[in-house]
Amino acid sequence: MNNELRVEEDLVIRSRQGDKEAIRQLLVDNSVMIRAVIAKMTRNADLQKDIFQDIVIRIINSVGGFKGNCKLSTWLYRIAVNVALTTLSKENRSKKDLNLDDAGQHVLGQDQTIELGIERKELFAQAMSVVAKMSESSRDIFSLFYFADISIDEIAKQTGKSENAIKAVLFKGRKAITEHLEKKGFLEAYEMPHN
Repeated sequence: MNNELRVEEDLVIRSRQGDKEAIRQLLVDNSVMIRAVIAKMTRNADLQKDIFQDIVIRIINSVGGFKGNCKLSTWLYRIAVNVALTTLSKENRSKKDLNLDDAGQHVLGQDQTIELGIERKELFAQAMSVVAKMSESSRDIFSLFYFADISIDEIAKQTGKSENAIKAVLFKGRKAITEHLEKKGFLEAYEMPHN
């Protein structure tokens, strides 16, 4: 076992025992990764801060239950993605209309209209609602691949599932999102006109 793994294992053991300094260090060591996951899921800076705080609280409250069945980074990704999905799902349910300010400059490129930016944001929100309804195992795989940019072979190593099983989850997830968007009428706007 290399030194870096020993240090991480020691932090985890001490964190599970309630050592506040170890928990603080574990959070500091992984904050960049956690923030990167959040940034991929929302560009709203205020919402990112709220989600980060919720993730920190969830980690503090559940570190005692971390069994070491997977890599620490996988466990932290799962918490980050699950908390973010839950928060974004609540946000989308609580807003009847999209606020133009929420669409913001992050959603819009220089050549895009506000309407297109709002439409893309709504597409993303609809896709996220499908991801949030997946089984925990499928959601973890889907989220690790799309939000954390983890390769299929690395996900296989972290989860113990075969690459084919992971590809099947990704395929089913994409299909479910596509069917949901078609059902809601979102994909019609992107179809090519027939001559």
